[in-house]
Amino acid sequence: MTNDLDLVDRTTTFPLPWGFSLVFLKLAIGAVIVAALSFLLLVVFVVPGDLARAAGPAAQIAVSGAALVLIALGKVRVALTLLVWATWLIVTTFLSLYGGVRGTAVSVYPLLVMLCGWLLGARSASLLAGLAITATIVLVVAEPATARPGAQATPAVLYGLVQITCIVFATVLISLLTRSYHHRLDEVERLGQDLAHRTEQAQTIAADLNEAQAVAHIGSWVYYFDNDRIDMSAECCRIVGLPLGSRGTRTRYLARVHPDDLKQLEDDWQRALAGAPLVNQHRIWVDNRIRWISQRANVEFDEDMQPLRCVGTMQDVTTLKQTEDELRVAATAFEAQEGMVITDANQIILRINPAFTRVTGYTASDLIGKTPRVLSSGRHNEAFYAAMWHSIATLGAWHGEIWNRRKNGEVYPEWLTITAVKDGAGNVTHYVGTLTDITQRKAAEEEIKHLAFYDPLTRLPNRRLLLDRLQQALASSARTGRQGALLFLDIDNFKALNDTLGHDVGDSLLEQVAERLSACVREGDTVARFGGDEFVLMLADLSTDSEESAAQARLVARKILAAINTPYALPGRTYRTSASLGITLFANHHATPFELLKQADIAMYEAKAAGRNTLRFFTPQTHAILEERSTD
Repeated sequence: MTNDLDLVDRTTTFPLPWGFSLVFLKLAIGAVIVAALSFLLLVVFVVPGDLARAAGPAAQIAVSGAALVLIALGKVRVALTLLVWATWLIVTTFLSLYGGVRGTAVSVYPLLVMLCGWLLGARSASLLAGLAITATIVLVVAEPATARPGAQATPAVLYGLVQITCIVFATVLISLLTRSYHHRLDEVERLGQDLAHRTEQAQTIAADLNEAQAVAHIGSWVYYFDNDRIDMSAECCRIVGLPLGSRGTRTRYLARVHPDDLKQLEDDWQRALAGAPLVNQHRIWVDNRIRWISQRANVEFDEDMQPLRCVGTMQDVTTLKQTEDELRVAATAFEAQEGMVITDANQIILRINPAFTRVTGYTASDLIGKTPRVLSSGRHNEAFYAAMWHSIATLGAWHGEIWNRRKNGEVYPEWLTITAVKDGAGNVTHYVGTLTDITQRKAAEEEIKHLAFYDPLTRLPNRRLLLDRLQQALASSARTGRQGALLFLDIDNFKALNDTLGHDVGDSLLEQVAERLSACVREGDTVARFGGDEFVLMLADLSTDSEESAAQARLVARKILAAINTPYALPGRTYRTSASLGITLFANHHATPFELLKQADIAMYEAKAAGRNTLRFFTPQTHAILEERSTD
């Protein structure tokens, strides 16, 4: 049970309601009992012969006691009504019996009206005042007509004592009312201070909320259905590009929404009106730029399920959307054709993509938790890897060709790029490796190289590769002092075979000649097809003595001539042929590669002139004779 009597009608014309507590009310009723008891005692002791006058005070005491009982039972409204109206009835009855308008109790009417206004309110006091005035007029009218019964005159002492009692009661009542008024003023002041304190707290909380919303980039808003009004927080205004404190309407907001997002937003809004939470992401135009907005809200309904307002939040997720797009692009790139591997700063593998598995044969379960060293082919030394990681540490990346080993043990070439990923402080957090299997490219390069340096028919080195190896042999001869020999071979009568039996037969002969020549020399020597039916053999690292080197070259040349003379199995026939050989020795850089080829060619033509199927060494005298003949 509360101390404030909220059940009492407090309607009043005063600026402030009086207000009272139960204790205060009980004291007031006690004062009424004391006044009635005083009047009863006066009657008993002053006019003992007229004890009928004591009926009024006795009845008042009984009514006041009943009011206290009702208050104790919690029936405050009934108690106050009984007290006021029963007292009025007692006073009016007493006046009608004793003295009329001249009766001592007539002075109780003003006090009773005041008491009624205090306890029951202005309307009840006005009604009671009207009834008191009516009763007074009736008594006035009834007195000349002697309509009331006669009564003994009230003794002066009793009349005076009644007046004193009323004055004292009025004084006590006014004192109590004054105390109640000041108590209420103090309470109002405390409420005002509390309100100011709570207002300050509310402002602080609102400021903290605005700051928190600004930090989180989340604004709040409330939409009122009755007047199409949107109240927005400071952060909400910032998000939509409006001045702080702005209010909007749903119509104006929808005008900012991107046309492609309107239908989905309206569908979500209709679901919210059906009781579901509103969750939506859409685009709006802010200062001629697109901004992504994420909204969450709930609609509040009245008892008839009519929407009252919608309370929600708004978040600018433009940056998040851009990040999602970048991640989506990165995820697509991660699933691309290039193999990719991601490690932590300690080179522990965290993730690989499907292309990596296709290239290496290793699955994620094979490699996650391990280092890329499991891919090492063993072809590269520690210096190679040290230089690679030095580049990554200083430049942030490395790329180049590397040989790795597949899961099946196959060693293959790949083009590898390693990039260091760093955080805002510049510390490495991850390494990302992208690799491409260049096996086919290397094969193509080898094919191109083969076409550039080898004869496609015989698969022997061509003129270009021969010249390169001859240059290297000259340099080696200069370092070691060992001599070498160049043998120039031409197949005898090859043109007649090619013209009569066809190029296919001629090509078959050339292929077999190439095989026989390769079988006649050492692994480090070179057999090259110089063109047509001409072959050149380079013998390196012969003796340091010229005569011994010549003997070695002659031995190989005779072996070659014997091999050439062996019958050939050509399509549809067996064929025999011979060759002419020219030989020149070389040492140091006494002659250029082209001069040596010319010398061997001269010696070969001298062998042909000698009847073919023979060999000749180049000598300066032979060259002089040929030069002399060419000038004749």
